[in-house]
Amino acid sequence: MYLTKRGFLYGAASLAATAGRARAQASPVVLDARPFERAVAGLPRPLAALAFNNAIPGPSLRTRPGAEVWVELRNWLSAPLALHWQGVRIANPMDGAVGLTQPRPDGAPLAYRFVPPDPGFFWYRPSALPAAADQLERGLCGTLIVEEAAPPPVAQEIVAEFGDLRLTPDGALAAGADAATIRGAGRIGRVVTVNGMVAPQQLAVRPGARLRLRLVNVAPARLFVVAFLGVKPMILAIDGQPCDPFAPVRQTIPVGPGARFDL
Repeated sequence: MYLTKRGFLYGAASLAATAGRARAQASPVVLDARPFERAVAGLPRPLAALAFNNAIPGPSLRTRPGAEVWVELRNWLSAPLALHWQGVRIANPMDGAVGLTQPRPDGAPLAYRFVPPDPGFFWYRPSALPAAADQLERGLCGTLIVEEAAPPPVAQEIVAEFGDLRLTPDGALAAGADAATIRGAGRIGRVVTVNGMVAPQQLAVRPGARLRLRLVNVAPARLFVVAFLGVKPMILAIDGQPCDPFAPVRQTIPVGPGARFDL
């Protein structure tokens, strides 16, 4: 390991912010997991999906270093459900590793309470086997943003969740997970989505504006290659870990399953 002057100042500022902001939430953020009829523009029929709070993707949670995250998970599905907070350095009982650090869900509400020690861009997803892979493919996921002590000034922040849909020949959402999927091999769907909507999507911004773009790949197996044309991207963090800003090679970024980039 090595420590730069920039890294030292960043760490000192984060510690100071943590000391001043440590506090508990007044009430939990409730995540209701239910079956959801998902109407997707460009597809011929609604999809039998799953959703947190009747939205795909699920709620984007936001907090500051030193502040507690308190989530109450309510499962209205037929299969067990637990949450893994990908990328967060978290206490074992809150990790969502069923059978290892967390008891098997019995249908009662689950409380997740933890204090993220680091700023960064993270996401949450199902983790209770054997249903977790199918639950993720059908829409159960969301993001968690832990703000920096001094975020870079930008005109607008954009979160883009890349995913895909695996459809049957008649246009329905394929359900169920085979043994290879449960082991983590994943499956590739032929319909690509951005924030739950069929790609491409358009967003108008002011010319010359400085934007912060947070990318996450929630697809179980697809590798996305993101190219930038007519703009100058600078990578600020990879998988939630800050770095000295740098331009991607050929203005192109490969975003593998579960990967996150801040630009």
